[in-house]
Amino acid sequence: MKLPGTPKASSPSRFEYRHLAPWDEPFTGSGRYAGRNLVRRLENLGKSMTIENEEKSIKSDDVIVITATEISGTSFTGQAAPTRKGEIRVARHELVGLVRSRFSDVVNGLYSDQLHPVERRDVEENDYFAMSDHREKALTVRLDVIPLPAGIIARTYVNTTSENHTIQLSDVIDAQHIGRALSHELGELLAVRERARSNEATPFQDSLTRGAVRGPVALSDEDLGRVGEINYLADRMNDRTLTVRARGEARKEFSFLLDHTGLRSRAFARETQARTEEQQAADLRAASIRRHLSPTALRELQQLSVPIHQLGGFDTHALLDFRDRVRSQPARNVTGAGIGNPPVPGFRADGSAISRVELSAEAQLMADTRTGISRRTLDELRSETLRTGQPPSRKIIIGGGASLAGRAPDALLVDARGRWHLDPGEGIFQSADQVREIRAVSLGHSHQFTDPTSRVTMQAVQLWEDTMASRGPLVDGSARLVAGEDGNLWAHIVPNDGSEDIRVRVTGVPTVATGIPPQLIPGADLAVPTMAAVHDRLHKILPDDSPVHERLSTVTTARETLEVLQQENIENTLRADTSARAAIRTLDATAQWEGVREGLPGKVLLGDEVSDNKFDPYVAKSWLISGASGNAVSAAEIILAANPHAKVAIVGSNIPPVLFEQIPLLIARERYDASCGGDGRLSFHIAPENRTREIPITYNSEGEARFRVGDVEAEAYIASLARTAPVPEAVQGLNRWVQTSKGGLEGDLMFDKNSQYLGYSLSFRGQGVEHQVHVTGAASGFLPNTVFSRQVQNALNDMGARQVPLQSGSPAVGFAPTAWQSVLLAKAREKGQVELRKEPPSSWTKAEQASVVSQYSIAAASNLSPAPATRQRSRRDASIPYKAAINSTSAANRARR
Repeated sequence: MKLPGTPKASSPSRFEYRHLAPWDEPFTGSGRYAGRNLVRRLENLGKSMTIENEEKSIKSDDVIVITATEISGTSFTGQAAPTRKGEIRVARHELVGLVRSRFSDVVNGLYSDQLHPVERRDVEENDYFAMSDHREKALTVRLDVIPLPAGIIARTYVNTTSENHTIQLSDVIDAQHIGRALSHELGELLAVRERARSNEATPFQDSLTRGAVRGPVALSDEDLGRVGEINYLADRMNDRTLTVRARGEARKEFSFLLDHTGLRSRAFARETQARTEEQQAADLRAASIRRHLSPTALRELQQLSVPIHQLGGFDTHALLDFRDRVRSQPARNVTGAGIGNPPVPGFRADGSAISRVELSAEAQLMADTRTGISRRTLDELRSETLRTGQPPSRKIIIGGGASLAGRAPDALLVDARGRWHLDPGEGIFQSADQVREIRAVSLGHSHQFTDPTSRVTMQAVQLWEDTMASRGPLVDGSARLVAGEDGNLWAHIVPNDGSEDIRVRVTGVPTVATGIPPQLIPGADLAVPTMAAVHDRLHKILPDDSPVHERLSTVTTARETLEVLQQENIENTLRADTSARAAIRTLDATAQWEGVREGLPGKVLLGDEVSDNKFDPYVAKSWLISGASGNAVSAAEIILAANPHAKVAIVGSNIPPVLFEQIPLLIARERYDASCGGDGRLSFHIAPENRTREIPITYNSEGEARFRVGDVEAEAYIASLARTAPVPEAVQGLNRWVQTSKGGLEGDLMFDKNSQYLGYSLSFRGQGVEHQVHVTGAASGFLPNTVFSRQVQNALNDMGARQVPLQSGSPAVGFAPTAWQSVLLAKAREKGQVELRKEPPSSWTKAEQASVVSQYSIAAASNLSPAPATRQRSRRDASIPYKAAINSTSAANRARR
């Protein structure tokens, strides 16, 4: 049986076609659409492109996507046409309006059987769409237009925990493709939600790609997004309200998409075996998507999925041109990552996946492998030193975590193996669904060891990170960078195994990815938050010839520092100096902190000490945690799980909104909060006045120390307050070198050519030498306040809040965003495309802010303004006063574990 559009058997130089062109005129085989030129092109294509070469150039491993990525050879790309100076802001403002206006049309046109009704709301300047699915479950969708990585047209943060979702479109998207991009993202969003509801396994690979099909076809979320595109294009090519040209373009894009997704055989008739195999694969893919297609799309699929020599002249010419473009411009790998060689962590060399049952053993095996590589690397470094008489020279990476996704295999990695390797908690704060994008950077498959709405386990994270760390020379330990008198930059490495320290000469620009900075001690001043910052400030205030400088270089504690100031008779002078006020405030607070900790060992802690498992859960039965952050929730769950008799009270002024988008707060309350049916061992005390500015220590009638805030009293105290923003510890030595040499320190933000934030760069200058360091990962979200202004930090916070919205369930410095950032940095470095800036690019300015300088009025712009995020709370949330906060990284960072 012939499908519509199949050529009649006649002369090979003349074809007749039974289907209609976009303008509804029947094709004959004459003129422009047939003849010898067309036949010659088909013959040449068959000679130059065998099926083996074709699969080699477009194999499924080349591109891993989790969202609407561009399709090479088509107009559906992330490329923007050049614009005149000043026009981009106006264009972005127009795009925001177009996206929001077309969203309802796409939902009602393609997904009305699954989503209804679509209602746009503006609550407290928070613009979003509210709707229900076909099971009457409520959900919200927020839309934004922002800079996205190269090749990505749109992406979606699907939050199956809170049902608050965000769709982001590229700010350089062609306006004609907005509907298509939304169709893809909505299809993907619904697929993720349905998989989470039924707790289905997530395929490791996409099926709608070219290549062989072995066994049943399992559609991924990305595949179902592509199906949404197919349905959208089929509707457009049959929409009589559109122009002939628009329908013709939709038809071509539809046909190109069939080629791209493996729904059409590309083998020629004489290639019997290849044609059979390809056609079987195409048929299997078509069968798998049939139930998801609209009647119009199914009809067009049947007509246009035939091999090229069976198509009409218009379609044949268009498809030949498309294939020429694909061969000349192969598909871009968005991140430079992919399943193949080496395999993605969690997969063996033969491509087989490690099962959940095998996770524990495999994680331990990889941990042992990493330890062995560290030992061998140390031996090699020491042997080289003995053999040459000189310390070895290496590229250096200091720190690991999720930043290992971008690890350069030829660089020496020095990582203390902290954070997730120490945390005794159940898992990271995000669910498998919330970090599913780590697949795109080949860090791992989040659903491999975890159910969609469950937290990603610590063992899975450890397996992924140890695997990435082991792909090159490494030392488990810490390192600090120092400037040598010879003008070189040196890394002083302290191995974890207690063996002798080692020095390495640093080549190139070192990378520092040591994670989030330390927590603030109660009473300390954020302007001078740490003892290192106190010493830096005193160094600037005191005369150059003061003997205090040398003495301070030998002390580290606040108590010792105060003794030096007292002995040198300058303490009172400094206390009267307004320029030293912040430093003295932090100095006094730290001295008090040290004294109380010494008098009550194990009962006065920072939240990070609990997360790093450096505490005794049985030292007290009652605990007071100051600061209602994610770190506080983490500490509470760790204590309550470790000590079944413990009680914990979390005290704070408000709860960061991002916590309501995550699992841990919900689970902790269900287990331990009496107001939510828990056992009553966890309580929340949230009120504006519950802001702790110092250690809340008091003493009862028997002289026993207690900690008290309001009506809450406990035996032990944990401070889980703001994060400090110092220069990373690994480069503190360079910072002191700059001061003593009377040099300079300059900082720049790093971006790639697509306005993606890569971290910040520090340039240390002294003694006629300059040393540069790149800081990336979670540490790069906290700019050193001695280098960058508060305005720049605020701008970075605003940018991060749009790049990673709180509805994602992750802060901008979270696990998945950090992995993406490190890979983009590695890619930009490789191509020499790292751009240094003093502030974020203007493309990150909100549309309504940018429009102030455009032809649009402020009033018109305000109608489309992105706004503070709020949350539809369930009844069980009502017991915790919820303060709607600006969707900013500063709020999200407080929730960072």
